[in-house]
Amino acid sequence: MPDPASQSGSRVTEAARVEQKNPGFLRRILELFLLLCATLAALFFYKEAEEKQSQKEFLEAELRRARAAGAGDASSSASSKCSICLDNPLEVMLEPCGHVCLCRDCGDRLGDPSCPMCRAQVKKMKNVFLSS
Repeated sequence: MPDPASQSGSRVTEAARVEQKNPGFLRRILELFLLLCATLAALFFYKEAEEKQSQKEFLEAELRRARAAGAGDASSSASSKCSICLDNPLEVMLEPCGHVCLCRDCGDRLGDPSCPMCRAQVKKMKNVFLSS
């Protein structure tokens, strides 16, 4: 019966012989692995960029709506105040509904994670900067 140590040694020498016969095999496997990693990284960064672009378009549309509402409103200063405390300026956008109706303080204290305007479930709060 052959010794297990000699069997593992023969396997190693056999693998070395295969590598000597076909030296590009391991290199090709490594290239394919790196190509797979690069593809996965590209997909990840593409999704990130797509999400940021969508967020940018959404914020630009919200800014246009806020400016249009401010231009049509005689009391635009009242519409730029927090809907909860009625004192601080608007600083938080709620997602996914897109309402900009809270200051940062009231957003932090918002116990019920629903929009005060439409009662939609709030998934994220984002800081926004509205110009007058």
